[in-house]
This record gives sequence, structure tokens and C-alpha cells, in this order.
Amino acid sequence: KQWYQRRVRGEGKGMMCEADYATGAVECVCPYCTDFNNLAFVCGSDCAVYYGECTMLEENCLFGKNVTSFKEDFCPTFDYPDITVKPPAQVEVKSGGTITLTCQAEPAGATPGPPSTIKWYTHTNSVDNSLNTNYTLDLKQELIGTGNVLEMGPLFAREEVQCVAHHCAGSYTQNREILGGIVSIEILEEPTDDTEGEEATEANQRVFEGGTCAFLGDGSAKSFDNLWYDQSGVCSYVLAMDCLNARWFIYGTFVPCGTTTCLTDVTLILGRTFLQFQRGWIINEQGSKLLHKAGQNIRYSRDILIQFDGMIQTVTFLETNTFRWNGYDSLQIVSKDVTCGLCGHNTGEAGTLETRWHNTVNDVYQFVSSWKLIVKGQFCSEHGTEIENEEKGREICEELFNQEDIAPCHETVPVENFARSCRRSVANNQFLGDWPAQCESLQSYVLACKTAGTDVPNRWRRLTGCDDIRPTQQFILSQGCPQDYPPV
Repeated sequence: KQWYQRRVRGEGKGMMCEADYATGAVECVCPYCTDFNNLAFVCGSDCAVYYGECTMLEENCLFGKNVTSFKEDFCPTFDYPDITVKPPAQVEVKSGGTITLTCQAEPAGATPGPPSTIKWYTHTNSVDNSLNTNYTLDLKQELIGTGNVLEMGPLFAREEVQCVAHHCAGSYTQNREILGGIVSIEILEEPTDDTEGEEATEANQRVFEGGTCAFLGDGSAKSFDNLWYDQSGVCSYVLAMDCLNARWFIYGTFVPCGTTTCLTDVTLILGRTFLQFQRGWIINEQGSKLLHKAGQNIRYSRDILIQFDGMIQTVTFLETNTFRWNGYDSLQIVSKDVTCGLCGHNTGEAGTLETRWHNTVNDVYQFVSSWKLIVKGQFCSEHGTEIENEEKGREICEELFNQEDIAPCHETVPVENFARSCRRSVANNQFLGDWPAQCESLQSYVLACKTAGTDVPNRWRRLTGCDDIRPTQQFILSQGCPQDYPPV
């Protein structure tokens, strides 16, 4: 025999019990392997390798497991499963009502693994970082259900829940978590009269077309919802992410720039794609430089298009999302998705400083810190945002921003904060090359105007003295890593 009876206390799965009918006593035992000479390795449904099926049955009994034999021999590295059923991105329910959500994953690929376990959490913004081990999010999760179906209610307040498929990856591979979507649960209040009902219907018919988020070279930040603040953190942060379905993430690293902070690189994560845009217009493709030239369009994948006009890298992904990187310290993100991160929610409502934990704060650094990433070897801190002699650049900047081709945009894109950024940049003197800081600020404003639908003639560079871009290009290239084949 391969196993004999082992006496244990308690009552586990697979346990064999015998009753003494005379005394009424019950004795339960677990199987125990004894003959190891002819046993074959078994890959269990938990991706653990067992020395013989009897060893697996013994552990089931001793520790209350329910592991089954998935295949003989060692476990390979299994492919990712497919999320076959996703819960809706948004659900509306009457106050006090209940909902039922469904999420399902199926083994897939050439080497399908054991079935995934579906778990439901409160919304956590977690990411699949299996291809980017240097970045992890410091998160807290609250498990609220297990299984394909989640029933919730009665509901009286807005909730956000997340479906996650816990995937058994293989013998020598860390288990993965596949995001099945985030559900935003909205509570509908009954209108008090017909007028309120008509207003609610009219509001539901209005569609928000998305906003623009910006990080400028002087530390100024603008959320999708038009909230301006001074970003004082030195660290890597979640700038923006798809907060409903977690399809994409944009990270950014801030460093000291004079007496303020500014960006030094931007990272896009889309599915299993990981692209980092560095200073000098370098594109880091998982450790290798992606070659590109000014005027060249790169169809990186079906969902990502990269364009470069010699000054701005424009990245369009999933058709409705775009970001523009100036190759040094400034970024603009345009999206129609509901987002979260330093860029805010992108819902068209008044912007607030809402942390990762969904509470609203007044302290900017507290808000920013909640969205930080834990990066190996990186120390996070707060840096200053005050600039002395800010009025030093007032005359220069006012002349530029009131130029005849720029002024028509003032009604579409308020100019005050962009002009303030210009004054701060000139006073901070953060550009040490031949490119004046005011040109960088004006370029950011022109991009915002074009995004908002206001045409700004291309002659704006010549009329404002920002037309010779060659010294600027050489300065930006000098700030990045050496390149054998620079893009300009």
C-alpha cells in the first residue's frame, strides 16, 4: 500500500473515520504516504508540485485543502486566463436597493492553467505589474466577496467595487492578479416633483467630452476638472489611470527643479505594454531604446500610435486618450475616461483633492503622497513651491500671452494660470540652455488651445521669438542619456 492511516486531532477533508458502536466513540485518521519508490510528481490545482497524489491527499486532509490533480509531472508556466464575463462599468440603483454583479475568468492560451478564483474588493486601483517589477502600489484592500457572483445591498451611498481573478501561474512563477473591471455604483434618489425629474433626465442626456490635465515646468499642475495646484512632491506618482476598468496607467517621476519640482520621465502601461518616455525624447521599451525620428509615426501596436514633430512627442492610445511630452519637463494628458490620480476624476464636476482612499483633503502634499509609487532605491520627500521675484517675468510673459495670434484663445482657455507659470519659470531660471523658459510656457498654452478647438496659427513661434528650435532641441537632447541615433 502507498499510505496507511495517520491519527490526527480534529476533522479535515479526506479524513477516514470509524465508529465504535459499543462505546459510541469516533476515531478519524488522515492518509499518510509510505511507499515513495514508485511515486510520480503531480501538478496540483494550486500550481504546487506534490510528490505523488497521496501526498496531495494527505495535505488536503491535514490542512483542510481541496486541491485536485491538474496534470502529471511539474507545473509549467501557465498562460493568462481570459476574462470572459465583466461586470458593467457603472450601475445605477435606487436608494436601499440591491444589485447582483457577475465576473468570470476562463483558462486560455496554449498552456491553460487551473481555473482562476474570482474575488471582489473595494476599489483599490491595483495594477498588474508582472512586467514592471520596480513599480508597486502601496495599497490596502478590503475583501467583500468570493466567487463569480456578488450580491450587494441594501445600498444607500455611492460604492466602487473591483473584480479580480487570482491566477495560479506555475511552479516557478509568482501568481498573478488579472483585473476584471471596476464597478461604480451610483445611488438614485427619487425626485420630489416632476420638475426635478425633468432636470435629472436632461442632465443624464448631457455627455461630458473629457478634459485636459497638465504638469508644467514650474511645478504647476492642472487637473482634468480645472483644479490648479502647486505639486511639491519629489517621487514617482500615478498621474492618471482608467479608474473604471483599469485598462491603462500613466506614471510620472518628479525631481527638484530650482526651488520647485518638475517631471523627468513619463510611463505608459497599457495591458502588457510598458513604455517609458524620458528626457531627450528617449523611449525606453523595457530596457531598450525604441528608435524614432522627427516626422515619423510609429504604430507601436493596434492600440498605440506615437508621433513626433521635432518638439512634442504625441502618444495616442485606445483612440480616445492622448498625452503630449515635451521631452524635458512638461506633460499634457487628454482623456474621455473617468480617471483618478494626480489628474483628478475627469467627470466635468468641480475638482477636489481626493486621495487614493476616496477622502477629500485640503493639504496638497497629503493628496499627492497618497498617489505615490513605491520604487526601489527612491526616497520621497516634499520640495518647495515658492519662487522669489515672480514679478520679474511679468512684462515678458504678458507680451507673449497677449500676442495677436494667442489672445483669441483667452475666452476658451483661461490664461491666468498659464501666465503665472510663465512668470514663475522665468524667475526660477530652470532652463540653462538657449531656450527661454517663456517659450516652454507659451508652447504649453498653445497645445491647450488646440486641444480645446481653438486654432492657433503656426506662425506663433516666429511672432514671439520662439522660432529657432535647434538650440532648444540640442539642450533637451543633452539632458537625457547619450543616444547613438538621436531623434532630431
